[in-house]
Amino acid sequence: VPAGNVKDFAPGVYRLVTLPNGVVAQIRRLPGRAARFEALSAHCTHKGCVVAWEPKAKQFRCPCHGGRYDSDGKNISGPPPSPLPRLATKVSKDIVMVRMS
Repeated sequence: VPAGNVKDFAPGVYRLVTLPNGVVAQIRRLPGRAARFEALSAHCTHKGCVVAWEPKAKQFRCPCHGGRYDSDGKNISGPPPSPLPRLATKVSKDIVMVRMS
């Protein structure tokens, strides 16, 4: 599903995106010349609350129960039982696409 235009993503910065199918994802453009992207589900693996990116701490924080994840989505504290799921991405005609399975 489409997530947005390549130019809408600053390199290295996570952006919260609600995809057309209702899934909420955290997407960032990877540094470098090529338009490469990384996407994580933004739903906490504890109870499904939407996690927020905290740039100063370089962590995701769940507002519901205080769970924290590192910049790669690995759970590092609180009740989340597993990492944030990764979502496959590709670029097609300057549009960032996210594969939903």
